[in-house]
Amino acid sequence: MAEDDLDEIIAALETTGLYVHRSAASRLEPHEQAVIVDNLTALREAGAPVFVVVEDLSESGRFERNMDNLLALVHDEADQEGLYLDGLYLGTSYFYEPAYVEENGGPEYTLAERAWNPSEQLPDAYDALDVHVVEPELGPALVRLTEALAAHVSGGPADMAVWDDFQQEVRETREESYARTSGDGGGDGDGLGAGATTGILLGVVVLVVLVARALRGGRSSGSGTSAGTTRNGAFVLPPSALDLVRSARDAGVVTRGRDALLALGEAVDEAELTPKGDATSWQAALDHYDAARRVLRPEERADDVPLLDGVGGLVLAERGRAALAAALRGRAYRPSPPCLLNPLHGPGENVRDVEVAGERLHAPLCNRCRRDLKRGARPEILDVMVDGRPRHYFESGIEPWASTGFGALQPDLVGAVHRMRQR
Repeated sequence: MAEDDLDEIIAALETTGLYVHRSAASRLEPHEQAVIVDNLTALREAGAPVFVVVEDLSESGRFERNMDNLLALVHDEADQEGLYLDGLYLGTSYFYEPAYVEENGGPEYTLAERAWNPSEQLPDAYDALDVHVVEPELGPALVRLTEALAAHVSGGPADMAVWDDFQQEVRETREESYARTSGDGGGDGDGLGAGATTGILLGVVVLVVLVARALRGGRSSGSGTSAGTTRNGAFVLPPSALDLVRSARDAGVVTRGRDALLALGEAVDEAELTPKGDATSWQAALDHYDAARRVLRPEERADDVPLLDGVGGLVLAERGRAALAAALRGRAYRPSPPCLLNPLHGPGENVRDVEVAGERLHAPLCNRCRRDLKRGARPEILDVMVDGRPRHYFESGIEPWASTGFGALQPDLVGAVHRMRQR
């Protein structure tokens, strides 16, 4: 990763609050960018800074194609430069293929959110970050979202109502979408972009959600051998189709982990530790690479590697990349916990009491799971098949992942991997 890449983003955020990479420039009209900048300026002047990063990472291939990582790198680098750009960060986490959007009529994007010491003036509930459910095109969505945020911090009752109305519209539209989809077979369709990986058809991802929720809801086809519908009209796939869907999902996660592992290896090869670097963090990067390689087993076929090993390898590789970045900046590496409920969601930045296997835990959660819990919805928990039935991974008994929460409960994930592999 070139420092110039981060400097370009930081310079734009420092001056206007908005960075638009050429990979996604066509998605924002010039007048939309101008309005967004005006809204971000109003937020900054009100003491509630919001920063927006627009880039199609799948197209540009930068920053491990991970918007959560990109936002963290930008904030950390700004701190290193003494700029201290704290606030709410929004970024484009995924863009859907135009053909898929045209055929299905869904949104063209999803947003990621990270925050560092955000202003208390900003609304506590970020349901409206799911703006894609009411504004499927990115330009109008960012205009409307930043307008609503700016109105909220202005302080007047009428202005506050702008945010409240917007948030309510998002909630109602999302709930209507849930209801429609549930009537067709029991999935919610929300947030697929965050878990989509290169090489898996979006249709397969949708089937995974539908199947997992149907199984958790205890639906069955009666015969258990062929596709059909239940009495309430829900479509049920035969076991052979379920196996195919699960295999595609699992192999896709493993492939994603191996891509991250390859990127880490290339970054280590290209990097050079100077006297100003941190040797302990450098060693941590190498240790994470070795542990990730052990569980991802690149010499084997992707569909021969268990799902949880694929997830664990991905977490380890991403931690290794963070350790390498810390080493090159001369900083001590401290691993960030992933979301306990689903490590594929990214960092667990919000700590909340949750009950796991009958025990209450003070656990790190991603913003998405936190919002789901806050509104009484079921979060998308990472499930794995055990003895032919889906189980939450932390109830599966599969180690070292179940007891460590992929590092959410025990920070030393590398040590846990080595201890488990030595048994």
